[in-house]
Amino acid sequence: MKKRLAQLIIVILLVHSLPYSGFAMEDTEAPELVNYTLDSGEFTIGDNVHLTLEAKDNSGLPPYVYVYLKKPITGHMHNVPVYHRGDGIYEGAFTIEEGMESGRYVLEYVYLVDARSNDRSVYRDESDVQGFNVYGTNSDTTAPELIDYKLDSGEFTIGDNVHITLEARDNSGLPPYVYVYLKKPITGHMHNVP
Repeated sequence: MKKRLAQLIIVILLVHSLPYSGFAMEDTEAPELVNYTLDSGEFTIGDNVHLTLEAKDNSGLPPYVYVYLKKPITGHMHNVPVYHRGDGIYEGAFTIEEGMESGRYVLEYVYLVDARSNDRSVYRDESDVQGFNVYGTNSDTTAPELIDYKLDSGEFTIGDNVHITLEARDNSGLPPYVYVYLKKPITGHMHNVP
């Protein structure tokens, strides 16, 4: 009995001293864009444009998908929010608004990323003719401008408030979105001022 117990202990120790080689494989594959369909035709203020795409990932989980259209005048990107409908199908839509650039919009690229941060950008092929035209808008292609700002000066310590005031304007007459960042003195990183 003692001999069998000793043999069992030796086997257990040997098994635990061996290097483990797991059966799980590291996910290193980026998601894939299978296909997409973008509405075609002519659209004006108030019309909705729809986008459908199919994406897959080897993990079986739906990847995160970001869609960017190329604006016709500036060439800047227009993000189209999409949601996962199920079975790898994503849908998105947006409304044509005043101030959007008039002309032909085409897919610029789709960015896909999975839960393991494997990512891929899929750019439109030159042979891809999907797209749509926007007409009847007054294209706002002029960036807002910063007129003036004032930042409190002096020395501050924990609990002190530092104030910033700024004036900005946009040719559309609407207030522009403004984001203020201060540079930190030691790291040089940015500090966002809400």
